[in-house]
Amino acid sequence: MTFTHIIEISANIAQIVLVIGLYVAWKQLFTAINDIDIRSKREAGTLAIKEAERFAEEIIPLYTELNKKIGGFQPTSQRLDRFVFSEIEPVNVQKYKNSIERLVKAPEVYERLVTLTNRIDSIAIYFTKGIADEAIVFESIGHVYCEIIEELYSFYCHYRKNTEEILPYENTLLLYRIWKVKLENVSLEVSKNLLEERSRAIKDSATKTPPVKPIGTR
Repeated sequence: MTFTHIIEISANIAQIVLVIGLYVAWKQLFTAINDIDIRSKREAGTLAIKEAERFAEEIIPLYTELNKKIGGFQPTSQRLDRFVFSEIEPVNVQKYKNSIERLVKAPEVYERLVTLTNRIDSIAIYFTKGIADEAIVFESIGHVYCEIIEELYSFYCHYRKNTEEILPYENTLLLYRIWKVKLENVSLEVSKNLLEERSRAIKDSATKTPPVKPIGTR
């Protein structure tokens, strides 16, 4: 074997070692990234559960307390979007403004209401920024969350002036919109399943019921 052959073999071996080294490094990097992704998802899930517990322990009791004190909020059944008075039909605007004005005249209640909405926003930001996984807790608190936001509609309109470029409570209302769409989709799916079940029941009943013979025939 000549010296040239030895050099060529050494170069080939070096290339093989380099390829193997790169492959091992890539596998290690892929594993590390995968581990980070799994850890992040686990942490997001843990934080979501923690915030859901906070919602149950802080928000619901405070909301219930205020609801009793003022004799009920002024909810809205209309389709909500920006949570500003300008989106309400003119004939109904004064009704909503009156409902918030009577709260402003009761400082103790109003201050507690501000505390409530600020706490809701501090929870919502975890979900809207992707720090906590909203999908994990949607089924447990999504419906109640949306109901509370709709009950507080007048308050949000009062604080969100049309002239402001950056409106307050955006995280609260963004999470509301996300979960409201999900609730509507769930409702549609339930209705669809009920219709399908009824359709199947009618078809089954039709196949089991003997045909009615015309009069005069056997």
